[in-house]
Amino acid sequence: LGYQFLNLDDCWAKSRKDDGTLVADQAKFPDGTLKPLADYVHSQGLLFGTYTDRGDLTCAGRPGAARHEEIDAKTYALWGVDYLKE
Repeated sequence: LGYQFLNLDDCWAKSRKDDGTLVADQAKFPDGTLKPLADYVHSQGLLFGTYTDRGDLTCAGRPGAARHEEIDAKTYALWGVDYLKE
């Protein structure tokens, strides 16, 4: 029994780089990525998940996945994301 995942919901993404790569809000994630958080969550024996939206913007007006699905999938894999909610 116990928790298996820590899932981060909306409001973490801030923008996209010129190549389309997501940038995390640096006020909350100084590296501009979720990798340090994912690494920490993994070090605690948990899996890490986050949120996206199929549209241009999330419910909170942050960057969505529309037309960026492939680069987002590669970015999430690079950051160590285990689960993606949409």
